[in-house]
Amino acid sequence: LSPPDPSLDPVHLKEELAEWSRRSRVVQERLSALQHIVNLMLSREMGTWTRVLVDVEDYRGRRERQLREIAERAAQRVIETGKMLQLEAMPALERRWVHLALRNHPDVATQSIGEEPNRRIIVLPRVG
Repeated sequence: LSPPDPSLDPVHLKEELAEWSRRSRVVQERLSALQHIVNLMLSREMGTWTRVLVDVEDYRGRRERQLREIAERAAQRVIETGKMLQLEAMPALERRWVHLALRNHPDVATQSIGEEPNRRIIVLPRVG
């Protein structure tokens, strides 16, 4: 997946971002499903629970780096405005990456809200 074209006008960029986000979620869901199947097969073969990470063309690594950047930009915006910011819905692993990216940030905190598949993160000013 390549990122949306930032040269598009705002309406088209918003539509392209929404489509890109949807496709990204589909890729993540498929990788997770494949990983689950591989783990079940290996565990059955080995007779004990075995966990492997399935990644294709460094998708997970690229997505983790991208989410860390999004988390940092969200934190900066929360600091500037003093208001909480809600991120897009994302799978549990991706939410975990965002929480980890900001867990030691002195000025913001994160919380997950909502129910699957629409569970999302809010970034809010740290109290005290």
